[in-house]
Parts: sequence; structure tokens; C-alpha cells
Amino acid sequence: QSSPTCEGETVNLEATLSGVYDTPVFEWFYSGDNGTSWTSIDTTTTNVLTLPSVSYNVDDGWYQVVVANQVDDLNNALCNANSDSVQLIIYETVEVDLVISICEGSSYTVGSAVYSISGSYTDTLTTIFTGCDSIVNLDLEVIAPIRDTMNLTLCAGEDYNGTIYTSDSILIDTSLASNGCDSI
Repeated sequence: QSSPTCEGETVNLEATLSGVYDTPVFEWFYSGDNGTSWTSIDTTTTNVLTLPSVSYNVDDGWYQVVVANQVDDLNNALCNANSDSVQLIIYETVEVDLVISICEGSSYTVGSAVYSISGSYTDTLTTIFTGCDSIVNLDLEVIAPIRDTMNLTLCAGEDYNGTIYTSDSILIDTSLASNGCDSI
């Protein structure tokens, strides 16, 4: 039996008894090697083992509990009962760092958040495969257009970039700058 969960969550493993022990004592065990070896992690009088803020590659593995009427009986196979083991699968939190540059007037979307101002942003998204969180750290740079004033005065009948102007004109021209954004 397996029990998947997300990194950082609190996990409660519960042993259910059917009235065999009057004053039960529980010893919880962990195995990180598929049950080849077991390590005692907690001896208690409660049937619930709480694992706060579980970690990927630390808490994932197999768990089982031994129950007896008193602590001395936990090591006596004639006086105790072993539970079936349960596998705890922990999905890790995925963290992604993005450094993005966009042109002024554009935006960048992370999940449902839309950004158009330079800054550092952190978004927590839920993955569709595991239901666990993914963290996206965004360092966004908004590049302003390169503004260059060109005093270009054309008289009627003059040509500029293939266009003949029929009256006196002052022009503002937009072209693509070396940074990939418009320049004016």
C-alpha cells in the first residue's frame, strides 16, 4: 500500500486496533531500503505518528508499527503485533528560476499572473500531475524603447524611405533596435 503526499505537508500515519490491547504501546519503524532493514523512530502511547513538514528523499520510504500492552513486550514476538507496512511517497517541490526580458508594452505570464513592470516575482503553482506546488521565481526586466530625436523636416515633394510627401512634414520613425525592441 502506498500513500503519496507533497513535500512540506504534515503526514499522520494511524494504526487502527480491534480491542486486543487494553493499554497499547506503539513503536513506529521506518525503512528507506524497501523493508530490508527497519529503524525505530518513535515509541508512544498514541496510535498516530505525525511527520511534520515531510521532505523529499528524507521521509519517503516504508513505515510500520509494532503494538503491545507494555514497552517490554514490544520486542517479544509472542506478545506484540506488527502492522502491514505502508509506503510514503513524497513528491518534491519544483522550483524554477526565470530571468526574462520583454519590451515595454509587452507582458509575461506565469500561471494566471501577468507582469509588465520590471521586478522580482514569486508564484506558487499546482502541478497537474501530482497536485503539489511548484515555485516560479521570475526576475523580469522591461526594456524601454530607445528614443532618439531626429529633426527631419521634409518639404513638399521630398522622398523619405520610399514615400513622397506632398506637404511639409516632421517625421517620427519606428524601427527595430539592436535589443529587439522598437526604437523611436
